[in-house]
Amino acid sequence: MAGIDTEREDIETYLQDNWTDTPISWDGVPYTPIKGTSYIAPTVEPGGVIKHAIPGYRYHGVLAVEINCPRHKGTKVIRDYADDIIDMILTQPVSGVTFRDMIIFKDIVGEWRRWTISFSTQRDSCGDYVLTEVEGHLILE
Repeated sequence: MAGIDTEREDIETYLQDNWTDTPISWDGVPYTPIKGTSYIAPTVEPGGVIKHAIPGYRYHGVLAVEINCPRHKGTKVIRDYADDIIDMILTQPVSGVTFRDMIIFKDIVGEWRRWTISFSTQRDSCGDYVLTEVEGHLILE
């Protein structure tokens, strides 16, 4: 059954394979930022599981992508990274994960300008199969 760890692994693999703009600080892996160099820090958090009538399960969660840019670079750089991440996540299917909603939290932390883009995630699972939504239709894979 595709579960919470599967969702995290699939999203992390997708980011690893497709994000080339900055270094990535992975959850649970020590990372020392390079002075003057932007980086992202994605985290996938489970939110819950609901049994539904297919029969199967619907997994809910959150993908939070923290973008850290040096403060002195202004907001253009971080806006461009945010646009790239939003486009990458909302326009590409990720192994049966559907991204529903998005919100951006903005902060200044020391010498870093930090924006956290938070996406709601959903994955439907039916035994060893995953239901994927494609153009409004559910596909059993």
